[in-house]
Amino acid sequence: RNRDAMARITQLLPQYPDLRKLLFFVNTEIKGLLETESANTILLDETQKEFYFISAAHDDPETRDRIEKARFPVDELLSGQVVKTGNHIIVNNFSNDQNQYKSRDRKIGYKVRNVILVPLRNKDRIIGILAADNKKTGDFDDTDLETLNNIAAAVALSIENARVSRELRKAYEELKSLNHAKDKMINHLSHELKTPVAILLSSFKILSKKMAQLPEETWRPTIERIG
Repeated sequence: RNRDAMARITQLLPQYPDLRKLLFFVNTEIKGLLETESANTILLDETQKEFYFISAAHDDPETRDRIEKARFPVDELLSGQVVKTGNHIIVNNFSNDQNQYKSRDRKIGYKVRNVILVPLRNKDRIIGILAADNKKTGDFDDTDLETLNNIAAAVALSIENARVSRELRKAYEELKSLNHAKDKMINHLSHELKTPVAILLSSFKILSKKMAQLPEETWRPTIERIG
């Protein structure tokens, strides 16, 4: 079943150039494979030192909307430890840490009872976390971990490809804007120069006629250079 799922995910990932749709597809697949209430791709904002959710999969659509709007300081989530250590985390019972994570549960709108977290790696850095929580039957185990790790490897590459595509589109739009500004400036300067140039040329023609009575070799070369 896991092999079939990985083959399906790998084949379909290139069809999702939009990062939000890509992650919703992945999260939905994980949620079904691991039989959980929720599955999320948690991305790291390295500038703000925050976690954010571009897209989530949850049994309840309203809760999913709430998750996608949430942002957390890195130290506020268990995912922060995954970023710091680079190691996966499995917690099958949060009852002992209930008070510690009340703020998290309140912000996302439901209580997390158990969770599995694996890092999303891009070369030598961690760009986010692949997470699933509230397994519906039994505990998270090594099979779940292997499944999530395999998916994480493919997803991290797809996320980076989507980011590169987005940056390329942004650069292209900026270049188009610069070219438009350049063309506008050239047209403006061309219009501004047409009138004085026309006046000068007309004046030189009049001047040529008036100097026609003088020896041509004394003024013709200069007029031709001006023309």
